[in-house]
Amino acid sequence: ASLSSSPVRVNHGWKSEREAPTEDP
Repeated sequence: ASLSSSPVRVNHGWKSEREAPTEDP
C-alpha cells in the first residue's frame, strides 16, 4: 500500500501519513 503518496486512510486507522508505518520506500 502506498501510504506515503496517499492521503490519510481512515480504514487503516492512521491519524496521518507521518504516523503510518513505512510500507513503501
